[in-house]
Amino acid sequence: STTQAYITKAPEDWNGYKNLALLYRDSNQLDAAKLVLQKAIDLAPADQKQSLQGLLDQLNSAKK
Repeated sequence: STTQAYITKAPEDWNGYKNLALLYRDSNQLDAAKLVLQKAIDLAPADQKQSLQGLLDQLNSAKK
């Protein structure tokens, strides 16, 4: 996908990982979404980590 190609070119861009996680979520690939979202959290600036963590928490709740 375009998003995956972008991440390959800019592997430190947390926003690319977030967008990929949303695409995975929307296609019901929750495990893949969680993996790339964790990468986004690891790379994100401090002021973005809480909202990303909230999204990860939602994904974890959806699986139950």
